[in-house]
Formats: sequence, structure tokens, C-alpha cells
Amino acid sequence: MRYALAPAAALIEGRHGKASLARSRELLQARDHVSGGEFTVLWAMISYAFVGLLLWGGFSALFGIIDLNSLLSRWLPVSAWTVVVQEAVRGLPFFLAIYLMLPVWAAHMTLLYFDRRVRVEALDIYVLTEDLSHAGRRKV
Repeated sequence: MRYALAPAAALIEGRHGKASLARSRELLQARDHVSGGEFTVLWAMISYAFVGLLLWGGFSALFGIIDLNSLLSRWLPVSAWTVVVQEAVRGLPFFLAIYLMLPVWAAHMTLLYFDRRVRVEALDIYVLTEDLSHAGRRKV
């Protein structure tokens, strides 16, 4: 859980390896005025696990209604590859659920990354002062 923000830190800040892991730990730590972020990551993991199980069950039920394995056994000739294809089709609902959940998880952790930067480092005030300093230099 302490390293959930490491991919966002690596991509946004350009950090590599252990530096992005340390940055994730730093952002998720509790401060004087800000609570820690581990609890948020824990609830996100529990929520996404539940939604992933629902997706997996839904895809499994859909594939069960279609009865894709019996269709494949009728269409494909009997060989070792038929068994491989049938096992791949049987695992397809799990992989579909995972592939649908990963982008949502990544977007959520990126939002949490920016939330922690705003709360811990006052990123919003820094960006505002940068905008004001650049606005003063521009000709109107």
C-alpha cells in the first residue's frame, strides 16, 4: 500500500526505481495537518477487488449463457490445441475483468497522487503563484 503512488510519481515526476518508491512513501505519510493516505489506498483496493469480482462473475455468467466451450468443441477438430483454446476461453472472463480494472485503478491512483501533493505540499498554491508571476511578465 505504501507504494501505490510509485507509478504516478515515476511518470509525472520522471523518477526511477527506488526514488519513485520513496516518493510514494513520502506522499502517503501522515503529517502534522494531513492524515496518512494508506487508509484511502486500502479502501480503494477493497472497492476495486469487489468490482473486479462482480465483473469476473458477470463475464463468466455471460460466457456460460453463450456456452462458448461447447461451440468451440464443435467447431474445432479434436487435437491438443482444442484443449488449449478451450482453457484460454475459460480464463477470458478473468482477464477481461483485470484489463477493465487496471486503467480505472491507474486513473484513481493518479488522482490520489495529485490530491496528496495538494494536501501535503500545497501544490495548488505553488501553481497559482507560478501563474501569477508569469502573468505579471506578459504584456497585455
